[in-house]
Amino acid sequence: MDRASREARADEMFPRKGYHGTNEDISGFQGSVFTSDNPTLASTYARGMSDAQVYPLRIGSKLGDAIVEGKGANWNQLNISDVKDPEVASWLDWAEGQKISTREIEQAASREGRSGVQFKDINDIGSGFNSGQFKNLGYTPAEEEALRLQYLQELSKPSNVDVRLSPNLVRSEFARFDPEFRNLRNLSASILGAIGFTGIAAGLREKEEGM
Repeated sequence: MDRASREARADEMFPRKGYHGTNEDISGFQGSVFTSDNPTLASTYARGMSDAQVYPLRIGSKLGDAIVEGKGANWNQLNISDVKDPEVASWLDWAEGQKISTREIEQAASREGRSGVQFKDINDIGSGFNSGQFKNLGYTPAEEEALRLQYLQELSKPSNVDVRLSPNLVRSEFARFDPEFRNLRNLSASILGAIGFTGIAAGLREKEEGM
């Protein structure tokens, strides 16, 4: 299949993109799948450097998504009123007057039978945050400092975080997107691609040089 046909099929079947950070070699997911539209943020969900990876993914939806307007809040400081899906919000009545988390909204969306949740403009940095990761990669001290500052800047901005409630709604960016394999949870029926921490550094450097 030529590239244009593959991309057209990807846009039809799995129209949105996201990034998933991990220390695992993944051929397929089980359970819910969290992604971010910010690869730098996704990288904070992997620890260390030797086996840290960020997977570029495609995201689909069959049964509709719940939308949550975070307005820059932390992942565990959301309000019921932020959930713009009345049916999903009704499962959260027990938390009236309290702050709720992305996980609690995820569970409510699952009970209501949604495909997933789109969290708009939230802060959700993982435990793999590491502003010192650019050392010993061959950069000059000035370049290291510039990358560190760019890294911090990328993480200071709220991002869009997505959770798919079924692994068959996620594919590798490099999958074949053959309709015959629409219901498989395997990421590819493809060659799976990943961005390591050095790839994140290269991306940040390109942004800095383009400024």
